[in-house]
Amino acid sequence: MSSIVEENKEIVINNASLKDLQGIKKLLDEGDYYHHLLHPDIFSGINNSRTDETLEKDINLSNYAYFIAKKDCEILGLIIIKILDTPNITNLIPIKYASIENIIITKNFRNRGIGKRLFEFGLDWINEKGVDDIRLSVFANNSDAIRFYEKMGFTPSSIRYRYKRNKI
Repeated sequence: MSSIVEENKEIVINNASLKDLQGIKKLLDEGDYYHHLLHPDIFSGINNSRTDETLEKDINLSNYAYFIAKKDCEILGLIIIKILDTPNITNLIPIKYASIENIIITKNFRNRGIGKRLFEFGLDWINEKGVDDIRLSVFANNSDAIRFYEKMGFTPSSIRYRYKRNKI
């Protein structure tokens, strides 16, 4: 796939490149902090643990996509998608599927259609890969994300429970 660029209202959506690493890390840290607010018992908050090397490796993998929304030089949003195969388990039908790993829009630019544009841009890439099964996970108390995914046409397909024992 050649470099894709979509322009609208001064916001450009395209493939992330190595020069975008610092902006991507900043957005991922913002997402980590938001997850920490939702689940402080699971997420430690911003820990700046992602290295340039790890992100560089992921960005260059053919089964990964990092798409960003930029205004001027500022990265406002990010979607990370992986193409995966179902695990090799005897009762699972082997298929390829897309996993949306993350959609993050910086706080001051939420509810302006950037997430929808990133999602639609990602759908084009998924379609080019010949994949029609798209999956994601979201925490039950992340009502903003659930509302967004439902608007994009997602429906719940499973429920994951958690049981936390009280320490005595």
